Amino acid sequence: MTGAQIFVAVRDGTATLYGSVMRSPQAELAEKMTLAVPGIVAVAQEMFIGRRPGMTDADIAAQAVQALRNTARVDGVRVTVHDQTLTLTGEVDWPYEREAACRAVNDIGYVQAVVNTIRVRTDELMASLESRMVTDLAGYVSPALLMVAASGNARGRVKLFGTVATPAIRRRLVEMAWGVPGVTDVDGTELTINAGVWSSSFPEAWHAATEARS
Repeated sequence: MTGAQIFVAVRDGTATLYGSVMRSPQAELAEKMTLAVPGIVAVAQEMFIGRRPGMTDADIAAQAVQALRNTARVDGVRVTVHDQTLTLTGEVDWPYEREAACRAVNDIGYVQAVVNTIRVRTDELMASLESRMVTDLAGYVSPALLMVAASGNARGRVKLFGTVATPAIRRRLVEMAWGVPGVTDVDGTELTINAGVWSSSFPEAWHAATEARS
């Protein structure tokens, strides 16, 4: 356990734990580990739980800032520290980024608790992507059949759904999805091909030009 100094005295099946730990969960873990030792039937906890001498909230905050600077894609995260409780606020694009920010500060010495209130914008990103895809297809697809959708999971994977007229258009939408910040993978297999969705107001000329660009 990082930063812990634990000493054990055993007498008649009772273990007494001395020393110091940074956080209460470390003390609880030490108690559980001690009780798991054969022959130990009771544990007395005499450990000091608290901050390192001279370790202020400002010191903790400085370490948290440095940890976040070393973590990718968490520029929108902010930190406050009060009585050794560290609170994360701000916004990120994906749940995996929110988790990364929490992991980055979780092992900072003498932090008693980490409160993660970071807001995730994945739904907004997907709504924006859907809007851009629909705008891009407008005029080329019959309005009654203009249905494309996108969903994103916690790990940054985007899945596209709908019907398009050609493989070239499907590739174009997949490229648009890759343009979303933080995307780790794009699945366009649910974008089905159906030439019947072409708008009658746009003849084969656009189709030929699209295929040529691909």
